[in-house]
Amino acid sequence: MYTQYTMDQTALPLEMNCYLPENHIVYSIHQVVEDLDDSQYHLIENDFGRPAYHPKVLLKTRLLTYSDGIFPCRKIEKMMQKNISMQ
Repeated sequence: MYTQYTMDQTALPLEMNCYLPENHIVYSIHQVVEDLDDSQYHLIENDFGRPAYHPKVLLKTRLLTYSDGIFPCRKIEKMMQKNISMQ
């Protein structure tokens, strides 16, 4: 089981496209990753502990940070807290 995620989060006062321009790279990354076959991800799924993040979310995070030239995990964590495109 994975934690739920969506780009259309109701916790934000406005939709993501109100904050980011239409041609932002986050939309391209989202489309590419969502088009990937995720049937193999469920083979490693288990019900122990807290729900894991979906592998697609982790892949999107890595692709976006790598495209910005950010590689260290601590910088990625800081970027995820402060950057609207990472949320």
